[in-house]
Amino acid sequence: MSADQRRADRRMRLLAATRELLESGGLAQITVTAVCRQAQLSERYFYESFPDRDKLLGGVYDAFADEYIGAVLTKVALATDLTSRLRAALSVAPELDAAHPGLRHVLGREADDGEAARARAHVGRKILDLYLANHSILFQDQAVDPVDAELALRIIVAGGLDLTFAYCQGKFDVSADELATRMANLLEPLTRSFSVDGQAKP
Repeated sequence: MSADQRRADRRMRLLAATRELLESGGLAQITVTAVCRQAQLSERYFYESFPDRDKLLGGVYDAFADEYIGAVLTKVALATDLTSRLRAALSVAPELDAAHPGLRHVLGREADDGEAARARAHVGRKILDLYLANHSILFQDQAVDPVDAELALRIIVAGGLDLTFAYCQGKFDVSADELATRMANLLEPLTRSFSVDGQAKP
C-alpha cells in the first residue's frame, strides 16, 4: 500500500469512527481523543487528515449527503413521471432517519443545537448544488426554462428538507410514505406554470 493509500485509509477510519460514536452517543461523544481511540490511531494522524473537529464533522456530513443523494438517484430512476419522482426524492430523508438514529442531529431531532443547524445547512447545500447542476434528475427530458428550473429546485429542496426535518422531530403524525406523498402532491402544481424557452405560461 502506498503512502497516499495509507493516508486515505486512515482518513476513512477516522470518519467511520466518528459515525460509530454518533450512532452510539451523539455529538457530545465527538472529541479528537475519543475519535482516535475508536479508530485505533494516534492523534497525530487525526491532524494529518483534519485541522479540527468541525472539519471532521463536515466530512461525516459530506458522506451522509452522498448517501442521501445516492438513495435519491436510485429511487428517482425508477419513477415514471414528475410527481412520482418528487415523491421518491422526498421519501429518502425519513427512511434514512429510521435507518441511522445516530444521525438524527442532522435530520432534526436535536434541532435546537447550533451544530445541528450547521449540519443541516451543510447537507442541504450539497443536495441543492447537485440538483442545480443536474436538472434532469427531477425533470429528465422535460423542456423547462433554466430560471424556472432553478426557482423550482430551490423551493423543492429547501421546503422538502425543512418538512422532513420537522417530520424527524415528530411534528407530523403520519407515516414517512404518507408525508412524501402529500408533499409531492402539494409541490407538483408548481411545475405546471413552467416556462419553455423563456416564454412563461399564461
